[in-house]
Amino acid sequence: MSRDNFDEEIASLYQQRKQQVVAPTIILAQESSQPRYAPLKLLTIFFAGSMASFGIMAIISHFATLPENLTIASTSPQPIKLIELVPNQLDEIKALPAKALPPIPESVALITQKTLQPELASRSNQLKPHIVTTGPVSVMTLPSLSEPLIVIEPIYKVLPEYSVNARKELKSGEIKLNYQIDSAGKIKNISIITSSVDRDLQRSAKKALSQWQYKPNELQLGIYYQVIFKFSLP
Repeated sequence: MSRDNFDEEIASLYQQRKQQVVAPTIILAQESSQPRYAPLKLLTIFFAGSMASFGIMAIISHFATLPENLTIASTSPQPIKLIELVPNQLDEIKALPAKALPPIPESVALITQKTLQPELASRSNQLKPHIVTTGPVSVMTLPSLSEPLIVIEPIYKVLPEYSVNARKELKSGEIKLNYQIDSAGKIKNISIITSSVDRDLQRSAKKALSQWQYKPNELQLGIYYQVIFKFSLP
């Protein structure tokens, strides 16, 4: 309930209570035989009016007081902190003036020229070419060294299978394959160099070569090896 609605309700209750309270009519006794009761009636009327006013004020004060647990929260705007972004000030690098080198005296070049020229002239006179005759020179040819041929044998070898169709058609020929050996001794990177057989026998040769196994050796890594399979029927 807002404050304005509360005030309007209190005002309406006050008007209703005011309309319900009817002031008693004052009848003045005309008879001279009852003058002693007139002050008592006035006092009673005054007392009744005071009690009625006191009751109305008590009701108004009761509704006017807010409960203790009812608090009106005042929302005051919080101050906003302004953060000023100051650009990074670059430290000015002051270039130090380079110290000027002392000038080369001209007399040094002249002195060196004067002293060197006589020395060169004297050395040229002392050094004269001498012709030396020698006998025939025998030229020795050293034998050329060739790299040693490394032959490795697989520890497990599988030969290609002759398919049934190739036997029936009496196919023959040969295929030359290129391959590498990995660190585990297995075959990789198989490729055909030359072939005179059909695709069926080519697949058979590649399948057989892929099953070969070598002893692991770091020296054989990165080297390409070649093998030739010949297909012939008796």
